[in-house]
Amino acid sequence: MFNLDNISVEELFQLEERQFNEYFRLSQVMKHKKKFKGIDAKVLGKLTFGEVSELKRIFRAPSSEGMIRAFNIVYKSKRAWVLSSDVVTFFYALNWIGESLNKLVVTENKLLATETDPWLEQAGVSKLQKFGELPAMINLAERFATRPDGIETWPYNLVLSILAYDNVSGQIQVEYNELKRQHNGRS
Repeated sequence: MFNLDNISVEELFQLEERQFNEYFRLSQVMKHKKKFKGIDAKVLGKLTFGEVSELKRIFRAPSSEGMIRAFNIVYKSKRAWVLSSDVVTFFYALNWIGESLNKLVVTENKLLATETDPWLEQAGVSKLQKFGELPAMINLAERFATRPDGIETWPYNLVLSILAYDNVSGQIQVEYNELKRQHNGRS
């Protein structure tokens, strides 16, 4: 199926696009492994909020420099160490990062999902999406008397828990107000 040499990551990043794409296709059928050159990956939920946000940006717009940075975040590996790795070991670990990040985002979406308010949609709330995590960071910073960039140093799971709590609390408040309105309408 694949007749490719097991080259180094440095050689991979120097390939022409056609050759690189052949290796990339190989990576798509490979499984994942948590270890990279004997080092266990950090659990993504235990990284800082800023590190997880950076991983999301890297995987949305991948580049060789971004991938090296991702390995630095998850494995605390130096650039030269990543570049000297063989491509198979690299792909196993890269797939682990990608799959773990995907699971984290699915969980995040489930915990933070809200019903769409048609009035907010008409008002253009979707325009805020281009700011990514910044609105949440600003909100948390105001509540906890810190700067928004200070939130980036907090553990990701803590920030997600606070945001999930706020989401559920907000939904309960909306339901409560609706029940109260219905009850007062009958009086």
